[in-house]
Amino acid sequence: MKENVRVYEYKNGSKIIVEMNENVGYATFLINVKIGGKDENEKQFGLAHFLEHLFFKSTNDMTTYEIAEYLESLGAVINADTSERETNYHFMSLKENFEKCVEIYSKMFFEGKFDNDEIDKERKVILEEMKRFYDNIQQQTYMKAYKGLTEGTPYSHDVIGTEDIITNVRRDDILEFKKKYTPDKITFSIAGNIDFEEAKGIVEKYFGKILNQECESKTENEIVIKDVKTNFVFTKKDNKQSQVYILIRTDDIYSSSVTPLKLLGVICGSGMCSRFFSELREKRGLAYSCGASTYFTKEYGYFQIFIGTSNEKLSESLVAIRQILKELSEDGVTERELEIAKVKMKSEFVYEINSVLRHARSNAFNYYYFKDIPSIEKRMKEVEAVTCEDILKCAKELYNEKNYVVSVCGDLENFDGIKNAF
Repeated sequence: MKENVRVYEYKNGSKIIVEMNENVGYATFLINVKIGGKDENEKQFGLAHFLEHLFFKSTNDMTTYEIAEYLESLGAVINADTSERETNYHFMSLKENFEKCVEIYSKMFFEGKFDNDEIDKERKVILEEMKRFYDNIQQQTYMKAYKGLTEGTPYSHDVIGTEDIITNVRRDDILEFKKKYTPDKITFSIAGNIDFEEAKGIVEKYFGKILNQECESKTENEIVIKDVKTNFVFTKKDNKQSQVYILIRTDDIYSSSVTPLKLLGVICGSGMCSRFFSELREKRGLAYSCGASTYFTKEYGYFQIFIGTSNEKLSESLVAIRQILKELSEDGVTERELEIAKVKMKSEFVYEINSVLRHARSNAFNYYYFKDIPSIEKRMKEVEAVTCEDILKCAKELYNEKNYVVSVCGDLENFDGIKNAF
């Protein structure tokens, strides 16, 4: 556990996590709720996200405008987000205004009116957001790959919901969904220039209802990730450039391969000396943008490859990507490549030290999954311990993995040719 972090656990499963950083003059407050798209049934798609929007609306004694005006007058930066797994409500403020902002967030959390007129206005806002979401070609290309990888699980639908559900959802439906916000699903994560006991006291003062509420902790339903049914998803669109996302299934977040896979992602697709950038862009001029990254959760993980290339260069680009993966699976990486990747990853740990929102998020994440919040020294040791043999093992498994999805969006004709290219 980090020396500058304290975790306070309550009988009902709720938690307060405080990370003290005296090098900044501000602090972040985050309400992490382990309720998201995965907790919706087919008649509720989009309700977790809708509920997040309504958090910022009128309370019993403040209008929507008054809430925003007051928080912004304190210099607070406010926001929220919803994913398949969770919903986060957060703000960042100057140290001296922290308690005032927490007080307003408690009003928003406990005293939201869920006024029908405001619900109808926000319904229109979400429908507009939905249009933007579906018009985003890159995002849609990725989502089709992601849905293919998670098909048959609660993760495989759009968090934003469907037009039909958002158009017809009513106040009672939303309030019923809000009942899922039980104490055992809630963590208050604070990071910044604030004392442990002071932060704990402020949260207890304004969110005592949550911390002291009786609650029976329930075991989460096990989500089983199934084999991929379709390896290729094609979307024909009159684009001048094809967008490609390749998602390859990996082990889950508890696997010993997580850090080696992250380093392999850096070697393949992070920076100008990465394998993909060097081969696809610098040597062959096949693409302007390309990259690789990783993602892990408790049920599964995936290695993600992205490329944007002209339609006539699509097949050649896929052949090149497959060839790079093949070479990595046979020859591995050089000591120099691994050394550079390690420095890059360890540098990121240092660069994020004063990013208090990022720390508030990662602390909630790590404690949920591991019951631990590792120090920067521990994380660096894990990176340093990875060998070229570890990377080779991961590269072999990636190359031979049958659970993958290639999602392509563009002015496509030769579908079989594209499949054969990868």
